[in-house]
Amino acid sequence: MPAAWRFKPKEIDVLRTALLTCLALLLTACANRPDAEEIQRQVTNVLTRDGYGQVYEVANFTKVDGVPRGDDTYVAVVEYDLRFRVGMSEAASRLQQSSGSIFAAGAAVAELVAEYGQFNAGDVVHREGEVPFLRSEKGWRIDWAPY
Repeated sequence: MPAAWRFKPKEIDVLRTALLTCLALLLTACANRPDAEEIQRQVTNVLTRDGYGQVYEVANFTKVDGVPRGDDTYVAVVEYDLRFRVGMSEAASRLQQSSGSIFAAGAAVAELVAEYGQFNAGDVVHREGEVPFLRSEKGWRIDWAPY
């Protein structure tokens, strides 16, 4: 081997680290499923959008299982708790502030009551279910609406 191609031990470590990093990025880009952190992030974003994050928080999130369905679909089995920050009347007020409409807020609270029953601040509701993800050009995206 020519002397110019000989690497010092420290240079070998740097090259090994760079190679492993590139390999990890390549494998992640080609992953046939979203990872648990991505699933939690997207599910939490859907559950707390449109002002619902002012009404409850997502806690104790766990990806229990997952099933690939073809090349472009993955169904994650998840469980989590919703911990209500406020009761029903305060929920209506906060959702009205978010939506700007008393009618939209009333409908949202009715949906919450239909889904979770009467709730007070501090109540915890355990949920579990399947959440589908679709592979897009930019990675995996959730294909689910909780209500």
